[in-house]
Amino acid sequence: MNRYFYYLIIVNMLINVVAYVPRYLIEQRFNGTIMSIIIGVIITIVFLYVFSNSLSQFPGLGQPEIIKKYTSKWFSVPFLFFVGILFYVSGWFVLLAFINISKMFISPEMSTFLISFLFLVLVGFGSMIKTERILYALEIVILFSIPLIIIIFFKSIFNPYFKWDGVKIVFTHFQEKPSFTGIGTASYSLLGYYYLGIFNRSFKKKVKPLKFYQAFGIGIVGLLNLFTSVFVPLGLNGIDTIDNYTFPWIATADSMHMEFGFIERVLFLFLLLYIGMALVGVIISWHVSLEYFKSCTPQINWKNINVVKYCYVLIFITIILICSNFLDETDVYYITKLYFSLLVFVNVFVTALMFWIKRRAKVE
Repeated sequence: MNRYFYYLIIVNMLINVVAYVPRYLIEQRFNGTIMSIIIGVIITIVFLYVFSNSLSQFPGLGQPEIIKKYTSKWFSVPFLFFVGILFYVSGWFVLLAFINISKMFISPEMSTFLISFLFLVLVGFGSMIKTERILYALEIVILFSIPLIIIIFFKSIFNPYFKWDGVKIVFTHFQEKPSFTGIGTASYSLLGYYYLGIFNRSFKKKVKPLKFYQAFGIGIVGLLNLFTSVFVPLGLNGIDTIDNYTFPWIATADSMHMEFGFIERVLFLFLLLYIGMALVGVIISWHVSLEYFKSCTPQINWKNINVVKYCYVLIFITIILICSNFLDETDVYYITKLYFSLLVFVNVFVTALMFWIKRRAKVE
């Protein structure tokens, strides 16, 4: 499988360490978090394996073209529009989370509107550039960020103040029944492979299908990522006091320092890395969303320029500006939990649909 396929999974996996995935799993630490993570990862790896191998049969084609070719128009247009909304929401709550983080930890004096506007200028223009350029930018960010992120993770785990007793207590609740939202939350961190629905257009040559051991390896990495994103904040902040933090990993990073680093406070390095990765992740989400919307919207030309994408980006920006000023953190978090629950049904349907199309294409 193409290396960019793995990059897309990694970036989605990492940016959700800071956003709402760990927060919900930590809230449910005594109510089935362990089983939610295990079940969520298992079912997502099955979806990943089927979906990616189905798309690999159509080199150079995105999911919109495939859906239009093998399904009726009455189905394809609403379906593609709905998928576009889902990808937009995926970037929506990540961007709102990092707007709030920037307001709280970087520049409290700056207005929320100005912070939102600065982020939106970058994300809005970034989402409209060519797909291949986004992949190149993603590769640069991943290769630059991964070594530093690994250092931060190891430093947090081997911190002398890490309390393993809290982790052990959570594991005593291993047999608690998982919640539906918990499974959806755990599976979301591995859903970066769905970006392949658009980025497959850039893979002109037919790639080798994903092997099962490769999918299994992704699952192991995803499992480690979820466990560390939950247990590191628990171990460093305490199993009881962790509920006091809106963004557990921000508090965790702020509790560490590098004695011999060029930046002593880990928080500054952590925010720099994750805001950069979050912006790239939102650009990817909105770019994919934009392509799905364009695929089911008639082309509108003005001076030989298709203005549809500009209209959609303007709508994207307007929604964020409204939400950042009228929705508080609790509202966004509640909507995000509903989104995670909905994705479980969507994943089953989309994966089954692509498997059916693959079988139909072989018959034809």
